[in-house]
Amino acid sequence: MALTPGSRLGPYEIAGPLGKGGMGEVYRAKDTRLGREVAIKVSTQKFSDRFEREARVISSLNHPNICTLHDVGDNYLVMELVEGQTLSARIKEGAIPLDESLAIARQIAAALEAAHDKGITHRDLKPGNVMLKTDGAVKVLDFGLAKIGPRTAASDGEDPDLSPTLSMATTQAGVVLGTAAYMSPEQARGKPVDKRADIWAFGVVLCEMVTGKKLFTGEDLTDTLASVVKIDPDLSAVPLELQPLLKKCLAKDPRNRLRDIGGVDAFLELGQAQSAAPSAATATAPRSWRTWAGAAVALVAIAVVSGWAGMRSAPVPPAPQVVRTILDLDKTLLGEASLAISRDGSKIVYPTEEGLRIWKLDAFESTLLPGTSGARLPFFSYDGQQVAYFDGGLGSIAAIKRISVNGGPAGVIVEKTATPAGARWMENGEILYSSNGQGIFSIPANGGQPKLLVKETAQVGFPQLLPGGKQILFSLNGTIASRQIVLQDLADGTRRTLANGTLGTFVKTGSNGGHLVYWSPDPTSQVLALALDQSYNPVGSPFPMLNGIVIGSIPKLAVSESGTVVYQSGAGTTALGAVEGIRTLAWVDQKGKETPLPAPPDNYRVARVSPTGDRVAIQVGFQIWIWNVANQNFARLPDFGKQVEYPIWTPDGQRIIFRTKEGDGLALYSIAADGSGAFQKVLDAVKGGNVYADGFTPDRTTLIAILPTPGGMRPFGIPVGKDWVASGAPRQLRDSQFTVVEAAVDPTGKWLAYAALANGAPATSFSPYPDAGRQQIPLGAFAQPVWSPSGKVLYVANGAQGVFAVNVDTSNGLKLGMPQPLLPNNYYWGALGRAWDMAPDGRFLLMKTAGQAPAAEQDKTPRIRVVVNWAEELKRLVPLP
Repeated sequence: MALTPGSRLGPYEIAGPLGKGGMGEVYRAKDTRLGREVAIKVSTQKFSDRFEREARVISSLNHPNICTLHDVGDNYLVMELVEGQTLSARIKEGAIPLDESLAIARQIAAALEAAHDKGITHRDLKPGNVMLKTDGAVKVLDFGLAKIGPRTAASDGEDPDLSPTLSMATTQAGVVLGTAAYMSPEQARGKPVDKRADIWAFGVVLCEMVTGKKLFTGEDLTDTLASVVKIDPDLSAVPLELQPLLKKCLAKDPRNRLRDIGGVDAFLELGQAQSAAPSAATATAPRSWRTWAGAAVALVAIAVVSGWAGMRSAPVPPAPQVVRTILDLDKTLLGEASLAISRDGSKIVYPTEEGLRIWKLDAFESTLLPGTSGARLPFFSYDGQQVAYFDGGLGSIAAIKRISVNGGPAGVIVEKTATPAGARWMENGEILYSSNGQGIFSIPANGGQPKLLVKETAQVGFPQLLPGGKQILFSLNGTIASRQIVLQDLADGTRRTLANGTLGTFVKTGSNGGHLVYWSPDPTSQVLALALDQSYNPVGSPFPMLNGIVIGSIPKLAVSESGTVVYQSGAGTTALGAVEGIRTLAWVDQKGKETPLPAPPDNYRVARVSPTGDRVAIQVGFQIWIWNVANQNFARLPDFGKQVEYPIWTPDGQRIIFRTKEGDGLALYSIAADGSGAFQKVLDAVKGGNVYADGFTPDRTTLIAILPTPGGMRPFGIPVGKDWVASGAPRQLRDSQFTVVEAAVDPTGKWLAYAALANGAPATSFSPYPDAGRQQIPLGAFAQPVWSPSGKVLYVANGAQGVFAVNVDTSNGLKLGMPQPLLPNNYYWGALGRAWDMAPDGRFLLMKTAGQAPAAEQDKTPRIRVVVNWAEELKRLVPLP
């Protein structure tokens, strides 16, 4: 029986109907207890199996793009009231512009990914089950047909009565037709389904959004299902930049379909970038870096092909977008072999125990090149159609062979060469290769007599003939940790050293010069970039671009001449893994539940959440990056020319304050968080010890900082003006016989919590602010105080036990509760300055070492990283003259 306005279901007062479905009716109602409006879904019977399943499914999901379940009654569900229109209604108005379609698609994919991570398949995704809110947010509805199960294919014993076709045919034929049009072929055939059925439906919905027309139609249910099963979808009306994604989503055979919905974001990021002019140079990171095995490849391929095509036709070519992603490899790289990338950046090859595997960027997985077992140090032909390699172990006699990237018999180029150490295929069809103790040779790719170009009895490696063909670049001498990169003139034999390192590649990044990119083991197994002028003379100092490169005998690094880089990084690197450490980032709620950030593991040292919670400033090595929480990407702040450390936000969230060396002291500077404008000095250099900023007082008038004094490090208050620059002399807030390492003023502005190292052990105390010298109230053996936004809780860390919560009452003096354990000691806390922070919503941002990685990183999958258009970042961070 229909409910009338004014009638009640428990505490809910019905306001009016919202719609009808195959299993009941939906009403607008008011929760009389909380005063909020809700949507109530009333079943035609008391908790049918489907209704109970929907309640169980929705209650297990908590995501901003999934409609929230508030309450459950005898025959009704109380849901979040979503104001707006259905996607179906929006499509009836006409095709949706590409940029708007991509924004909607991204949120649908995020909702499905959250469900799939819980082992839940929606099974009824369609425009009618997607709501578009007036603020632009998207909500996925109706999990009534959802299947709860493992993350693999459904079991053969699944009840066919639970399929959408059968269960809905008995109630509402029109809905059957609408639903059937979005079924996957295996679902239409009545076969067991898994999350790949949702990926199919996602592709159908996205196609309908951008074209305004249904992809599969028929006069009746049978015709519609037949078209789904038998007819290849016509994508001619779909924008070109979306066709690779849709082809992968709409593969008839689920084994050929996109493996995971998280992978679609790579395509959507690029499609959105191509539908509008890119913003200022921004380095992006994947939202879901656990499942990029296929989509990441297509992303790079589209960037290489479509990006350049678009640039040719644009009157004012925009700077190509820098795109970062991670590839999940089929097999582990050999420890003593290197990666290689084609000159145009479209193919990657790497050695494994079974042979060379090549990943073409127009494919979705790597393929084995048969007959290449034992191959080492591979490199591509100039046109990228062949791969050459050394057949034999490093440090011994080896042959040089070549093979087509499509496979086939291998041809011999050089029968024997002693202790090879790198080679390169030149534009003239000859191969440049090095032989330790002999020098550098060239030989036609079809074989012939080698020609000695550089005679050298010492170790040589990784030669490159520079543009113009008159000079050659190569590594020289010593162990891998002490080699030099030299430049030799082929005419007169003169040579000069450009840098200390190895594996050098020259990338021409401008008409007035280019960049030398090379690997250095000191101090953090990093990749450095050095600007070179037109005469290949160094300009300025080397600048660290990447940290933590994995090495065996050869670093796992390759840079294409077009400016794409591929590398492997992680724990276990020579210096970084032992000294700095590779870490992952995760949001952790008050109950200890982790949500890993989809950012690749790196040398994270300090993290600070912005006052609005939408961005995170992260120190990576000695650089500062900004993580955008909504877009889930990284943007690196401009090069300061020196090491920068300990970032904090200004209270308005507009600038980042950091410390850097200046003369024989340490100074504080700031830069706009979006990287624009000039650097601004906040505090002149202070000599005699550590200097770093901790935060601001609630009234925004004072910067709290730790500065050196003759007695050790102490907390100071530094008055600041509207531009956040010091406007007066620092004032010491608390004297102590011990070194103070952190300090923070509570949100009421009445109390200063600070941590000092008492005989080497941390201890936290409180003092009234600003009269900090009058009273000291000890808390105990804790450090790194972080106030909750309300000021009623202080969070402190104990390195041996984890994070504790202390209830604080400041209404009448200071009353402290007993410290209560909150989070275990599974995280990295940092040394000077804390490594963790708290967001405005009460979540913690924490770091884990590689050995304690979140669940997403515990699968041991071998991964390599790819940065497309990396040359754009080189030009921005290491400017040419």
